[in-house]
Amino acid sequence: MKKKIFCDIDNTIADQYGYFLIQKKKDSSFIINNIDLYKLKKIPYSKSSISKLSKLYQFHWLSARDQQDYNLTKMWLKKNGFPCKNINLVKRHKDKLKFLKKIKTETYIYIDELKYDYENKKPKVMTKLIKEIKKEKINFIRFKNNWREITKELIF
Repeated sequence: MKKKIFCDIDNTIADQYGYFLIQKKKDSSFIINNIDLYKLKKIPYSKSSISKLSKLYQFHWLSARDQQDYNLTKMWLKKNGFPCKNINLVKRHKDKLKFLKKIKTETYIYIDELKYDYENKKPKVMTKLIKEIKKEKINFIRFKNNWREITKELIF
């Protein structure tokens, strides 16, 4: 049985922040909640890395998005060549931790950029959440625009 990877979507495989910055230049009143999720571009090397990793790991998506965005999320994943099964949407970032704690008995790796405050153009690391993740001994990798390094690390 394959080990599982739970991977975030926004700013991990989908360039939500880049899209936000472009729209903000066009219209200074644009807010991040108005992003057209279907128009997001892939983060470089995310598709090729996940394609390689999918041969060894079972991919699950874990994203802080509204449940109403489920079908749009699935369509975006499919359009961009990502596995589009196992999509888990939660309300907030801290709900991701609750989700991961429920499945703690399973063997998995969690990948997420773990940042917030993109709206102010100064994303900050979620240090409190990272401390809680470490406290729970959840095996995680903080994404830092480094899909190539993550792939090398996980392929061994």
